[in-house]
Amino acid sequence: MQFSEAAVREILSRFTLSGEFVSFEPIGCGHINDTLCVTLKEQDDDMRYILQRINTHVFTKPAELMENVANVTSYLARILRENGADPARGTLTVFPTKDGKLFYRTDAGDCWRVYNYVENTYTLQAIRDPQDFQKSGEAFGNFQKLLADYPSDTLYETIPHFHDTASRFENFKKALRADAELKITLAGTEAAITPLLAGADDVRDRITVVDTPDIITNHDAPVMAVRQKKQSAVVMGMLAVRGGEADGFVSAGSTGATLAGGMFRLGRIPGIERPALAPLLPNGKDFFCLIDCGANVDSLPEYLPQFGLMGDAYMKTVRGLGKPRVGLVNIGAEAEKGNALVKAAYPLMEKMDFHFIGNVEGRDITADIADVVVCDGFYGNLILKFMEGVAGTLMGMIKKELLADTRSKIGALLAKPAFGRVKKAMDYTEVGGAPLLGVQGTVVKAHGSSNAHAIACAIRQATTMIDNKVTETIIKSL
Repeated sequence: MQFSEAAVREILSRFTLSGEFVSFEPIGCGHINDTLCVTLKEQDDDMRYILQRINTHVFTKPAELMENVANVTSYLARILRENGADPARGTLTVFPTKDGKLFYRTDAGDCWRVYNYVENTYTLQAIRDPQDFQKSGEAFGNFQKLLADYPSDTLYETIPHFHDTASRFENFKKALRADAELKITLAGTEAAITPLLAGADDVRDRITVVDTPDIITNHDAPVMAVRQKKQSAVVMGMLAVRGGEADGFVSAGSTGATLAGGMFRLGRIPGIERPALAPLLPNGKDFFCLIDCGANVDSLPEYLPQFGLMGDAYMKTVRGLGKPRVGLVNIGAEAEKGNALVKAAYPLMEKMDFHFIGNVEGRDITADIADVVVCDGFYGNLILKFMEGVAGTLMGMIKKELLADTRSKIGALLAKPAFGRVKKAMDYTEVGGAPLLGVQGTVVKAHGSSNAHAIACAIRQATTMIDNKVTETIIKSL
């Protein structure tokens, strides 16, 4: 996250802030939104504010989001004043733009908002001791108490179906009804799962519920969590696959825990040094397999040929390709180009028993040059996230221009079916998830924000891998 002083000054000038600009600095980890702490000189005092870029890939309707924020913070401020508390410390203050809006949208489509900075406070990224749990619980409990009488029906749903577990279960039932041979074991809190199975009497005999009281969160250290939380869904699910009680495992939970569970509970395929995540991504014609996209951020040269082998097996069995084209991501097509990793990996790739086409440059990744694109997990994750970002930005720009005037709106209406097809082609939910290749069993890691359709597709993806014996094919290829 890098922003120039000139850009920050320009954005700040749009808001109802007084004072002279002094400085700005990034603050927090930026897990969802990009956040800056800005200092302004107001008379003789330095005043700090929060300037935040809203992640419009997550919050696709920023106007509705900010209306929610403004209404809730105003309500909290009133309740706090009535209780004799200080609203400036008990809730945020939203600073509007000079034209009265709750956020500012730049010409590039970025959406920015400004809050007061609450001095002498801190945010925890992870729990350090029992006192942190207690303080966090007290703060959250007080927050809920203050909002107990808030008219929640006035709030917009800013992320549709984000925590709509019931909707996900409906699509889960549809997946069972679509495949008479499919049987699914649900690992989670049994008391929460059982009521959601209402109306599934016709497929209930193919559903097994396993109670897993331990919960692994994204804040847990993955390896330690897998070792210590033995009654978690990840651990018990992996053990069910290893023991033959299940044929595959699908998870939308912690990626790190899923990787650790695959390594330490299922185990690596003998001869495979490192398992790898291998999502399918669009290339304009069909899909290509990107391997690895984050499981191994520090790779050795000998890992990359194995990634190619696993990607080759996957595309042959799941996508039905007779001779997949395997390419190595590099900054140039020539074999002598690249960093030490790819230069050492190139001759090893040439010796493998798959169709190695050489290096693939970044601009050619989506040009249908290779069916399997091999790289280490660091660059693979960059490629994946960059593609997601570019797709979102382009769709946003196109939408903005199509709604710019009457003639454009008419054209947009005529082209709506075509844009719908493009959107569907770029939609990760149509694929389902990323298979974890190289472990002794079928594992599919679904996106953490997967909707019901994406979960159903991930289940279908796992069954396809099982039916086409992907793991067995990898073993035979070694």
